[in-house]
Amino acid sequence: MEENHDHANGPHLNKVFPKHDSQEDSEVDIVAVHGLDTSSPKTWLAYEKDGPPNVRGRVFNWLSDDDMLPTIVPKARIWTFDYNANYHSNASVVDLLALGETLLRSLSEIRSNALESAGSFKSGFEIVLRATTSVVFLGAPLRGTRAASSAQWRILLAGIRGHEVSDTLITDLNQNSTVLRNLIQGFSAKAIKGELQLSITCFYETRKTEVLNAVLPRSVTQFFPNFIQEILVSQESACIDGHDQIPLDARHAMMNKYRGPNDRNFLLVSNRIKKYVLGSPTKLALRASYHRNQTGEPNFWQPSQQEINCHQSLRTSDYESHKERNPDRVEGTCRWFLEHSHFQYWWKSKTSKLLWVSADPGCGKSVLAKSLVDKELKSTKFHTTCYFFFRDDNVEQASATNALCALLHQLFDQRKPLIKHALSDFRSNGVHLAMLFERLWCILKEAGADAETGTVVCIIDGLDECEESGRTKLLSYLDYFYSDTTSNDRRKMVVKFLITSRPYFHIERNLHGLISKYPVIRLAGEAETVSISREINLVIKVQVQRLGETLKLDDSVRLILEEELLKFKNRTYLWLHLILEVLRQRLETVS
Repeated sequence: MEENHDHANGPHLNKVFPKHDSQEDSEVDIVAVHGLDTSSPKTWLAYEKDGPPNVRGRVFNWLSDDDMLPTIVPKARIWTFDYNANYHSNASVVDLLALGETLLRSLSEIRSNALESAGSFKSGFEIVLRATTSVVFLGAPLRGTRAASSAQWRILLAGIRGHEVSDTLITDLNQNSTVLRNLIQGFSAKAIKGELQLSITCFYETRKTEVLNAVLPRSVTQFFPNFIQEILVSQESACIDGHDQIPLDARHAMMNKYRGPNDRNFLLVSNRIKKYVLGSPTKLALRASYHRNQTGEPNFWQPSQQEINCHQSLRTSDYESHKERNPDRVEGTCRWFLEHSHFQYWWKSKTSKLLWVSADPGCGKSVLAKSLVDKELKSTKFHTTCYFFFRDDNVEQASATNALCALLHQLFDQRKPLIKHALSDFRSNGVHLAMLFERLWCILKEAGADAETGTVVCIIDGLDECEESGRTKLLSYLDYFYSDTTSNDRRKMVVKFLITSRPYFHIERNLHGLISKYPVIRLAGEAETVSISREINLVIKVQVQRLGETLKLDDSVRLILEEELLKFKNRTYLWLHLILEVLRQRLETVS
């Protein structure tokens, strides 16, 4: 475990990954900045509370542990910005602006070569800004917090007792703080609405914090039993309008602490970071090419407030986390699909096509769909991939209207000017637009026919788990769309749907007209049981290896487990998942 960093040298950057000095493989820098009344690495540490005795109490540092963020973004350098965040004891008299300036100076030093390659812009902090591609906020009080007033009471009491205190940072965090308001306005104008178009995600807390216990002595809080728990930083304060807002099932202090690589909150945060890291080279190259143009500054698209509100209204589901419910594809699997001539024909076609992938339960359809989104069909400048994963155990995931909203939200996020196709309906219906299936479908068609759109790929997983009325409506609209080959808009657009489902009769019945008359491809996974079973063998080997490493099993025990699992006939992914979960629980008990 790392030791707490000494603040005697003042605010500074500290590299936590990679641990060696080599920087040859580094492509991007990730800088984590902690909040008040804490320090690094303490603020990033989580402790395992559950599990067998040999696991309980394990310490996780998601920024530096090899199986956590370093695995997600292996070619990134990860830093923490360490500063004296105390306000009630051993506090520094410093404000937010001064700390921000120190951070910028530190950033300009660690990546001087990369910053120069980003383009010969202006000197100083402007270079740092132009080399920054994205920001992730974890419960940051962007518009202040009510808890600041409680913290000021702690400062007063500590000062009376003779401690070295300072209220400069706390004062800046008061609700309706002029300093914060000016900072957000300037940031919005320069980095969000301006030419840079930073990618931003705001995560916000959904669990209450014992606020007074956190900022006041117990001897004081005992007199306020009814005012102990509240949301420390509200969604309104933690989020920026027009950008992704994602809830975490956590109280404020746990927004940046995760118990292992399978922690759901860690998966949400780390996958968003991964998305931004992978997109950084393209964004920087685009900026550099623009600024090398001798004709002057580029004319970047800048959204209006109405466009921002319209885009945000389509965020009706947490579609990213729905996708992340499914495991990653094991290398070497799904070849039966990726190499199939039907898939290759659908993908290479220059016209709109529908591909129905049917397979029995447990054959890995959702794993396949996730892999297509993340890897094989990942968005490029030539095509835009959008997705939705249906599940019947979650009302939000069972809605066909939510599916359309998710497709449009992703399309407008990746092709921002296309939001213009939704504005007329948004002006007429406001936030209720997100409940109007027919209007949403029309917007998708209009955006798809736009000359600037390119190919649109819509991946819909688990259609059989969509609620019945919505599924029927979606299939009827798909039938009409792919049947209407005469309209000019239909001929101009290339919109490809890939739908996975179980091979149920009612779905085949709804698609019968398309299957018999039009260029629809049905790829039946149930006819590929031998190939799928062969690939499950690979997954068994990988999962047993991981299980053995987690529980520290002897090689002989791993080998026995693997051999026994491979003996079973009629194996499916669902069977493997269930049997491994039972094995894991029993082996943990034995351990």
